[in-house]
Amino acid sequence: MIYFMKRLGERLFRWRETVVMFSKTCEQNVPDPADPSIFIFDSSNKLPDHLRKEFTKLRGLGMWIFTWFRMKFRGSRFLCLIEGNRICAYGWAEVSSPFIRRYRWLIPSAFLLGPFWTAPDQRGRGLYGRLLSKCLAINPDPAKLPVFIHADATNTSSLRGIEKAGFQKLGTFEVTSYLMGLWCTHKAVSQAGTVCPTDSR
Repeated sequence: MIYFMKRLGERLFRWRETVVMFSKTCEQNVPDPADPSIFIFDSSNKLPDHLRKEFTKLRGLGMWIFTWFRMKFRGSRFLCLIEGNRICAYGWAEVSSPFIRRYRWLIPSAFLLGPFWTAPDQRGRGLYGRLLSKCLAINPDPAKLPVFIHADATNTSSLRGIEKAGFQKLGTFEVTSYLMGLWCTHKAVSQAGTVCPTDSR
């Protein structure tokens, strides 16, 4: 709940983060890896009670409220990698059209991934890569929806995992949003791609 209240306070007033943005364009459908350990939940296929309780125990009530909100109101798909009756890793995928305001200066619409999480004792097993592969396979319109993902600039393990999955680095950006994201600005810290315009909105 402390995490939830902190995030709510940030979003209500001023939220700044430094992120590394990546993209991946697929002109045709990516083969589904058919991973039997990955389960997909959304507003119509709800998380079972025992998994909801485990998730809340793992990540806290505030994170569960955030998870419920994304599935209910943003049409997000929640991917859980479950082994041995436990949540070992999870991640998000959603069609963002129009693209969420914080990153709309990148492109009008996209298939947005993240954030992702892996249990500390499960890291180093390639679970992140398996979730990314599944996410690419469920893009509903890969010809029109490029895939975008971002990670905190200090999260070196996530950055390595994204690059390993074949994503193109666009650059590092400092993004600030005010009043629940009604007004957003960005500044390029370093830029590797040419997809981003120079103005802020």
